Amino acid sequence: MYKIKGRRNTAVDLEHDRDLREKCAKVMQYYQDADRPEYRDLTEEERKKLEAFWKPYAFVYQIDPAVHRFYLNVTGVFDERFIPEDLQKYHMSRYFMDQDYVEAFKDKNFTELLLKELRTPKTLVHKIAGAFRDADYNPISVDDAVDIIMAKKKLTDTDKIAVMKPAMGTSRGSGLRPISRRVTKNEVRRMLQTWRPDIEVQEIIRQHPALASIHEGSVNTIRVMSMLCGDRCEIVSACLRAGRGGVFVDGGNRGGLNCGITPDGRLKAPFHDKWGIAYDRHPDHDFDPEGFAVPGFQNLIEVIKKQHLHFPQLRLISWDFSIDEEENPIFIEWNMKGDSQLHQYNNGPLYGEKTREVLDEYFSHVYKEIEQDGVIYREFIDHAELGGALPEKEEIVAASQINGKPVTKVAGRAFFRHEKLKSVDLGSAVCEIEYLAFFGCSALQQVKLPENLSVIGEAAFANCTALDQLPPLRQITHIAQRAFLHCTAITSVCLGDEISCLEFRAFSGCRSLKRFSAGKGLRRIEDRAFQGCRALEEVDLQGDKITALARSFLNCSSLQREDVEKKCGFVGINCFKGCKEQEEV
Repeated sequence: MYKIKGRRNTAVDLEHDRDLREKCAKVMQYYQDADRPEYRDLTEEERKKLEAFWKPYAFVYQIDPAVHRFYLNVTGVFDERFIPEDLQKYHMSRYFMDQDYVEAFKDKNFTELLLKELRTPKTLVHKIAGAFRDADYNPISVDDAVDIIMAKKKLTDTDKIAVMKPAMGTSRGSGLRPISRRVTKNEVRRMLQTWRPDIEVQEIIRQHPALASIHEGSVNTIRVMSMLCGDRCEIVSACLRAGRGGVFVDGGNRGGLNCGITPDGRLKAPFHDKWGIAYDRHPDHDFDPEGFAVPGFQNLIEVIKKQHLHFPQLRLISWDFSIDEEENPIFIEWNMKGDSQLHQYNNGPLYGEKTREVLDEYFSHVYKEIEQDGVIYREFIDHAELGGALPEKEEIVAASQINGKPVTKVAGRAFFRHEKLKSVDLGSAVCEIEYLAFFGCSALQQVKLPENLSVIGEAAFANCTALDQLPPLRQITHIAQRAFLHCTAITSVCLGDEISCLEFRAFSGCRSLKRFSAGKGLRRIEDRAFQGCRALEEVDLQGDKITALARSFLNCSSLQREDVEKKCGFVGINCFKGCKEQEEV
């Protein structure tokens, strides 16, 4: 089992999560099922290259050489960067797509509201949780729904008048039910009443004649995978999907074919089917894809780049579009996992030259928990972190390394309210203590901090009421807000030259604090940084023209205000209210 840092409910636990295990096993079995007698195996040199490329990630993910054997034989090229389907679909998707939003956005009945700027097939009827709605989401009866669909029959001369599709839990065109001109009112009523609680009924797309010429019996679509990289959207890969054998849908499960699309919008041979079998031409009528210009492709790409920026929660989206008779892109659906296979059949490794960059980003956020002497560590790709301790643990001496990786951080909330913890030795490699790391450790008396510690996060030691001593923090660069809030036993704090700012309430409520010193780098003391430090007598500030904001030293009743005020270039409102005034002679 491993987890993804910063994501809720993201444990990847194949051992105990039966559903996840079965899903991963199913997509990996595909590589075995697609195997053919003529496929050659990887050479020893290829195996070594594969192992070396994936070795940094082996602490949580083991590469299966069968994947690369398969792609070698399908594409004719060995490339260690091919992405296994299980990794893309059930591992990486949990990081690149916030799963809470995935659940909220995947209902096709509401996609047209989320993507209201896009052209979509005209909706005739919604069925939502068993209740019928018209195209504008107004309540209607089942009889009204039947009448709307049958009225469409009178207005069209095509063999199929509409298509009914599930709103949830489908992909690759599965579950689509075309409604033909020969259908009766009773048949429509039965379909609406008995088939799934969530469906939508839409008009048939009138696709561009050039696309229809590839396979006239199906709506042939363009699948584009896009990825958000900072504030821009990049196109990962694009493919054409075409039907076969007169089947209405173009998905691989129904015999559909796919081929790659170049960045300038031209098809490239060959076609591939679901199993990776190549076809130089479409087998139904000898269509040659090589060099075919996809109508409206550049317009489609611009639409995707614009729309994807609206959804920063979903960094990796697979879009399915058709193109209408005027070369306008017609949105069909999106999905948040996407198939790596059809892209890699046609365009090579999914992320191409950015494969290492993408994998490093993902695996740098995943960790495996390891318990050692009652202490819990998180092993990452290049470092380890302190992640907590067993409830009965009273003293901690942290390891400097875990599996050869330095322990460089104390994770956020690692020891949150660990009320039995009395002493901690963090070791020499720790340079950061994250937010709430020791919050509420009321029995904590001693903390041995490393000399190179540079960051203490928000409320990291807040309410550690027994903590009475801090070693000199010579290399500290950042003490976040409320870092030592209500540490009522601390008597002295000594900071070096590297820190420039003390944040909001950093030492507020440290009522036993008598002495504070900071080096030449300190330039700013935020609101209420020392509020209520009523025992504070000595403040040694080496910096000049320090900005002290509102109530910085409020109610520091033992502090002679003039000794500090003369170091300040700016003094905020009530900064020294409640401090001692200079005695008149």
